Amino acid sequence: MERYHRELGIPEVHLKRLEELNAKFNSGKRFGRTSHAFERLNQRFDYLSILDYLANKVEFKAEDIFEVYVDNEAVQKVCYRLDYENGQDLILVLTKDKAIVTLYINVKGDNHSTLRKELYNTIGG
Repeated sequence: MERYHRELGIPEVHLKRLEELNAKFNSGKRFGRTSHAFERLNQRFDYLSILDYLANKVEFKAEDIFEVYVDNEAVQKVCYRLDYENGQDLILVLTKDKAIVTLYINVKGDNHSTLRKELYNTIGG
């Protein structure tokens, strides 16, 4: 599986697919979830309030994507950094089928300057 990070570049062909995926994610209010995500939802969040936030207050946009997983030229998983509340961002990982893989909170401005470039594919590389 190919893995791309915003700071290292995402191929144009995948950017177009991400636009389509964002439109799909924005068109409905229902989210699936993995068992891991269900555990995280129950451990770290008020389950109903976070689902309400995701369904009613989030608009998925390309500029919020920081990581993409691609297999056989198809986007499989997308990682978003979303404006949340109280100086925090919600980190959300969704499958192409809109299932929540995991989610957690980061402080705004926490940009993980220790990006491990060797873990990612690069454009032309």
